[in-house]
Amino acid sequence: MPCADGTFSNQTGLTECYDCPAGYYCMNEGDDDGDGYPDGIVSGTICPRGRYCPGSTNATIPKCPIGTYNAQYGMISEDDCLPCRGKLLLC
Repeated sequence: MPCADGTFSNQTGLTECYDCPAGYYCMNEGDDDGDGYPDGIVSGTICPRGRYCPGSTNATIPKCPIGTYNAQYGMISEDDCLPCRGKLLLC
């Protein structure tokens, strides 16, 4: 069963996909068997700095709003974005 972006299955042949956990984003890795359909194996990648990943995040990863930043990986909420101070280059 193919998994949609934002969900994952770490085994082939499972009948259900699970929501990508908060702090990660999940994208389908493609068609390994050549049948033209995603194969259901999906990677979970830790959320990058400057963004946040609530549960079920896919390739469209929300950015921290203008005037805020986060310097950590794996943030899960816009509340994790901090106001810019001074000459911080991440803003």
